[in-house]
Amino acid sequence: MTDSISRRKLLTRVVQLSIGGALVSAAIEPASAAEAACVDIKKMSSDEVAGRNSLHWTAMSTQPDKSCSMCQFFTATSGGCGMCMILNGPTYAGGYCDSWTMKQS
Repeated sequence: MTDSISRRKLLTRVVQLSIGGALVSAAIEPASAAEAACVDIKKMSSDEVAGRNSLHWTAMSTQPDKSCSMCQFFTATSGGCGMCMILNGPTYAGGYCDSWTMKQS
């Protein structure tokens, strides 16, 4: 038995993968140009990047009820940006890391 695939199915799958990739990319990328200025990994030292990686920091939280803007260690600045005491530097308000702690009222 041969497992051949038609051109139509192949093209459909390519389009589906392209759209899926674009959606994932959009979810990972900062929402605006202003937010893109919050964190520039290229300008960080390898120790700073390693610290963020060890805390599994991400620019966009996958948990709607847990983002940097709702964290005890976050202080908002402007344009969806802020400073994190744990990361010792800038982060996105919509970000997340393993040290997330709910803000005290």
